[in-house]
Amino acid sequence: MVAALKEYPDLVFEGHSSDYQTAANLAKMVDDKIAILKVGPSLTYAYRQGLFALAMIEREMFTGIKPLSDFIAVLEEMMLNEPKYWEKYYHGSENKKRLARKYSFSDRSRYYLPVPAIEDRIDVLMDNFKDETIPLTLLSQYLPVQYQKVRAGELDNEAESLLKDVIGVYVDCYLQAIKR
Repeated sequence: MVAALKEYPDLVFEGHSSDYQTAANLAKMVDDKIAILKVGPSLTYAYRQGLFALAMIEREMFTGIKPLSDFIAVLEEMMLNEPKYWEKYYHGSENKKRLARKYSFSDRSRYYLPVPAIEDRIDVLMDNFKDETIPLTLLSQYLPVQYQKVRAGELDNEAESLLKDVIGVYVDCYLQAIKR
């Protein structure tokens, strides 16, 4: 089909769900005139990944000091109480389903992130980091890419900046593909 497209220079394809492709594969898709690279789960996956990392750091920094967000536990509880967005997609043992709810590339957790109870936990998580500097050792442990950028002076050691950068790592693959 891609070969046939070359006979029509004014047409392009849309690459639906191009998530999790390597930068090289995305570049090949662009070369093949798949000009619209739709992104979905990978960006919310990155957002969830960053939130989980911050929640782990929060637990290390503030246990016994501040009320914790319990973001990971509250998200899991919400998903268990309202399984409609994931139960048709995750199969296997209870342990496999538990892991999928947290870490699956299909990222069904994205349907729960806008729920007020989850948004509240995200707000608590982010508020806990206001006016706090995350120790470099914790950044290195839980956000190693961002740790390198903070050390190089390329990124502020601030929770919102760190979270945006986690998402930006995924976006960068797409930018590399189209900017060649």
